Amino acid sequence: MKNVVILLGLITLSACIEHQKKETAQKKVASLTLRQQHYRTIRLYKGIIPCADCSGIDQKLLLKGDSIGIYRLTETYKDAGEDGDAVIISSGEWKLITENNAQQLYLSQGSLQDSSRIMRYEYNKSVLHQLELDGAQIESKFAYTLRLEKKQ
Repeated sequence: MKNVVILLGLITLSACIEHQKKETAQKKVASLTLRQQHYRTIRLYKGIIPCADCSGIDQKLLLKGDSIGIYRLTETYKDAGEDGDAVIISSGEWKLITENNAQQLYLSQGSLQDSSRIMRYEYNKSVLHQLELDGAQIESKFAYTLRLEKKQ
């Protein structure tokens, strides 16, 4: 009888150790930052939006991920100064959110929790329409649109 009790105790103990190993592995995967993850889906959106002080801003937005991920935004301000074009590159994290029964793309320079610049777009798989910071439509006769150029 003692042997059965000892055997059951060892089986229980080994099951607990295996469970702890699985939990530790799951925590490691969950703790990866968005920048460290491998992304299968990559999309490139392009467009020219209006500029008050130049002849237009050529935007290229690269998104990595499906519903959350990282981005890189390259903005080329055409004829911005004496030296010609000016280029600004920003990067950070993005996610899709649902607001007012519509999907919006939310870009956060830096991380989603702490951002120095936020941008919003009305999300459609093939077209992005830039929105105000509060998610409202931009009231303008000019196009604030980026079109899907490439998807992997």
